[in-house]
Amino acid sequence: MVDVLFLFAGRIGRLAYFLIGLAISLGGSCLLIFGLGPLVKSGGAPVIMALAVTGLAILWMSLSVQAARIRDIGLNPLFAILGFGLLYTVLHVGKVTMKETELGPLLAWSTVGLQTIVGFFLMLMPGSDSGRSDRSDPLGDGELDHRADLLRKPGSGSPKPQARPAAIPSTRASQATSRRSFGRRSI
Repeated sequence: MVDVLFLFAGRIGRLAYFLIGLAISLGGSCLLIFGLGPLVKSGGAPVIMALAVTGLAILWMSLSVQAARIRDIGLNPLFAILGFGLLYTVLHVGKVTMKETELGPLLAWSTVGLQTIVGFFLMLMPGSDSGRSDRSDPLGDGELDHRADLLRKPGSGSPKPQARPAAIPSTRASQATSRRSFGRRSI
């Protein structure tokens, strides 16, 4: 979990993304309101430093969780976050420079809309298993791929089933009469 929150690594699903994002939002809001709120009245450099550190920590965790979710979807998080950041920056600069014109409010609402669209995209897009998996193949390297290739090739016919040798007796009858050992033998 630490790698997802702070190290821009790992993968998380939709539910974990929602719950971690909710916890970051609520925790950060409570910290800013109740923890740093009373300090604002005193003012000064310590308050600005505390707000900056808290804001950077919340931003870091949010971007790290988004990177993990983007990686789970199957995209490159670096390009996705940089592309979103670039588009958001262009809209925000346009909003600030054109705030007195008619485009100012439109650009302001477009930044909110962009954040909402990206949030829903990350929340609703299913994860992909097409990338490198942490799970190993239970039958060894390439055995499943070989069988799938045999089935996919047209005209190659299906693999012929192999007959069981008659010399190996069925163990079903002997297992039915013995007491259960739950996977452990010679108990």
